[in-house]
Amino acid sequence: MNKLVTATSKEGNIIDARQYRAYKEKIKDTESADKMKDLLEEIQELPSKKQEAAQKDAEESKELDPNSPELIRFQKEFNSICDKNSHLIGEGELDGFKAWFSEEIKNTPTIKHAKELIKRLEGKEIRDKGGLAPRREEYQKLEKLFQKYGIKDPQESEWIKREGFSERQSFRKNAEEMEDHLREQKDTGFYSKEVIQEIMGDMLMAKSPVDQKRMLVLAKNTARMESESFTHLDARITVGGKNIRKLSAKGKKQLIDYYKTLSMDKREENVRKWPKFIEEEGKLAKELEDIYKDNPDELKLALDSFETMDFEEKKAALKMHGELVKETTDKTEREKTLTIEAAHAKIDEAARENIIAKGADKTQGRYKKFFDTESKFKDKKTGKPGSLEELKKAYETLISDTPSEKYKNLKGYEVRRDKYNANLKKLEEMDPTLKDKDIDEWQGKYDSEGWSKRTEINEELKREIEKARIERKTERDMEKKSGLTKAEKEKAKREKPELTATIESVTELLQDDQGAEAMKALLKYNESDPDNPKILFWMKTVAEYMKEFGSDKKLEENMEAKIDEELEDMMSSDATLKEDLEEQNLMNLNLQGAKLSEHLHDKNKSAQERSEEESLDRVDAGSLEAELTEDYYAQTDDSHVLNKEKTGEEIVEIQFDEMDMDKEERTDVKEKTYKKQTRLTTKEGFAHTSLLDKHGKEISAEQAEKVEQKGDLEEIEDDMTDKVKNKINTKTGHLGVNIFDINSEIAAKRKARAIIDKEIEKKIEHAA
Repeated sequence: MNKLVTATSKEGNIIDARQYRAYKEKIKDTESADKMKDLLEEIQELPSKKQEAAQKDAEESKELDPNSPELIRFQKEFNSICDKNSHLIGEGELDGFKAWFSEEIKNTPTIKHAKELIKRLEGKEIRDKGGLAPRREEYQKLEKLFQKYGIKDPQESEWIKREGFSERQSFRKNAEEMEDHLREQKDTGFYSKEVIQEIMGDMLMAKSPVDQKRMLVLAKNTARMESESFTHLDARITVGGKNIRKLSAKGKKQLIDYYKTLSMDKREENVRKWPKFIEEEGKLAKELEDIYKDNPDELKLALDSFETMDFEEKKAALKMHGELVKETTDKTEREKTLTIEAAHAKIDEAARENIIAKGADKTQGRYKKFFDTESKFKDKKTGKPGSLEELKKAYETLISDTPSEKYKNLKGYEVRRDKYNANLKKLEEMDPTLKDKDIDEWQGKYDSEGWSKRTEINEELKREIEKARIERKTERDMEKKSGLTKAEKEKAKREKPELTATIESVTELLQDDQGAEAMKALLKYNESDPDNPKILFWMKTVAEYMKEFGSDKKLEENMEAKIDEELEDMMSSDATLKEDLEEQNLMNLNLQGAKLSEHLHDKNKSAQERSEEESLDRVDAGSLEAELTEDYYAQTDDSHVLNKEKTGEEIVEIQFDEMDMDKEERTDVKEKTYKKQTRLTTKEGFAHTSLLDKHGKEISAEQAEKVEQKGDLEEIEDDMTDKVKNKINTKTGHLGVNIFDINSEIAAKRKARAIIDKEIEKKIEHAA
């Protein structure tokens, strides 16, 4: 071996260092005498083989006549390879490829050179930029792109069929630029999936890159116009002191729903019309104002229904309002009609957005019927039905921006639906096996029901989330225990699908406490594949399980009672838990208080500015007290406000970060919250509370809700569940062994969560 790798003055080395190391490894790894003999014979033949190769190389390097039969045979072979791969080369490039080979052979007419040219063309051993290898890769990219947009073969494009490598690259890059552009526009809602498919289809079937560039310019110009016109879609107008949309939300949806179906060549013309169309719809509100110019209260009610309508509905409504004012002389009757119309409009709008269930027999129909029924609005003094005052009170409750669990108003429905959708997203994240249709079913089931049923469905969803979480954790634990990782499982499925299926089945059976059935499955598999190590391991595991729990373990009837008992004991004895829950309670109460306060102050997130407005509202405008109040806020620092007693107090700062409150801070916040908490009941909110992000920057209640310590609540919930489990395990002699099945663990977590929810919502019973 050493001689083979060593060069002499007469001849070079037989093998290089890399080959030398490879043969050394082969010798080291070869145990069979016969195989070792074959290997040694192979090594001994290396010098003679190298000599034969050298002789052959010399023979093939001799120059021949370019028109010799040997070289003509290689020309034919080269031409044949080109013809078979014309889809990779491009039909317009074929003659050039063949001519290139012919020219090369004229310049170097040897068999060796001909073979090298064919090897470079094929690209199997050598990657040559002029060969098939890069063209094959480019064509694969084109195939993927074309098929993505419903075109089976790039050869359907005349340009791709005809042109060569660099032209195809330019063509593809133009198409990808359009794809990137449309991806950026996707979130605007202006492009349906079908239109994106159509635009990309046109781009891929363009006659040339010049046409593609023209389409790109048009697409980008249209996007710019869309962006400029988008602001008009939400333009507003003030009518009778009420600020409303020029284009209603319904009209906006109709416009976008139509627009997003348009092909690219029709968009520019359509989008140019938006500003004028929106202005025309805005003018209709002014016409309504003229009808009720002498009745501002009636105008306000009329606008409440009018602002929910599309263009054609508004035109019809103007006629109806004109007739109402003309024919109904009784002001009370007109206001009743307008209030009922407004209520119906808001209800219908909520139904369109799935905030409430659609249909005459659903929430939509029941709420409309409620407002149509005079007996629901009895005068408090006379008891007569049809009281305008009670009707208006019910309407204001219906449309209030403050969610009401008691009256189940539209905002209440909206807030609950938002929470449900957040939970649905969580389930989707927890269970990757869910398909779009499964998510749609959950959404549809919820949207089709009323308040009580929706509550049940949301609780059902929460149980599914918890079940998915526990099952995922259990699966990971089982995989870890069995030594079968995810990658190994996929490999096993390919190599021994029956083995993988059996182990998965056994895992599921154990989760359902069916030890006997699990053992049967293992014994059945063992008949066809005796003494498989993984099956033997699982037999041992299942046997230990059955010995510990029996072949068909059942939870003790009093398990839930034990869970309740341990949680109750924990709440009275666990000081750390009490502190954690108290902190979450304080944060939640102050967040809700700040949210109510912001609602009353046009969503102003500044605690000091809200407090100043309330201080000034408590005094007469232009009075000395008002002047003194303004002076106080002008001179004080940004951490103090005036209270009702007109004395200064420090703003309560609630910071949403990863740090816990210390004892002193918690005591201070508790005392201040205790004094102000009646403002939660009266819906006045906490003007004195400032919400801060982790950097100490003041944020709104809406922003705070997004970064609210939900992770902390889940951590507390998990901690309570684990402590209960360990205590029960210890008392029943199963320390370290999980005696809960999935349902028991879900029950424990559900009860823990119920306690947490109760604790963080409760009012403070006494000051610190």
